[in-house]
Amino acid sequence: MKYLASAEQTSVHPNLRAQTPQAQRPACEAREVLPASTGPFTPVSSAREFHEVAPLTIHKDMPSRRWRHSPRLVGERAHRFHFLDAPSIDYLQVDGNYVTIHVGEDRYLTRATLKYLSDVLTPFDFMRIDRSVLINLQQVDYIERLESGRFGFQLRRGRYLVSNRERSGAILRLLRSSVR
Repeated sequence: MKYLASAEQTSVHPNLRAQTPQAQRPACEAREVLPASTGPFTPVSSAREFHEVAPLTIHKDMPSRRWRHSPRLVGERAHRFHFLDAPSIDYLQVDGNYVTIHVGEDRYLTRATLKYLSDVLTPFDFMRIDRSVLINLQQVDYIERLESGRFGFQLRRGRYLVSNRERSGAILRLLRSSVR
């Protein structure tokens, strides 16, 4: 059973205000000092009622995630936590139980899994080129085809990364789309 977040939300919705008997309403309602419902949380019995009472703020017609702000990752270095903007990251690489975040010459550690980071960062132009490497396509200078279905990625800051053959299909689809 779902509950509303606060009693203040019930005072905004006109249908709920109409259901409250006049005798139970506070005398100072005209000034909106007290909410219409001063009792505990109002239970909502169905999903349809929930949407009628508290409409969602996320709609299908909202712009895609790519055009909103990119996520920030938290990386640790020298016992300090740093907030890293996703566009500034070159690539992420698995390192034992940690994931190393590479930003230029700097390295930061995070305890999140590469699969989780891949799910979060893929809509923001990140791509897995290896089982243990997630690369930021915005930081790629050029890609070259290597032997046996592998690709080499030259990053703008000088690093060179090589993909594995299992990821070559996804890389070819990226290259054939030609607009990124």
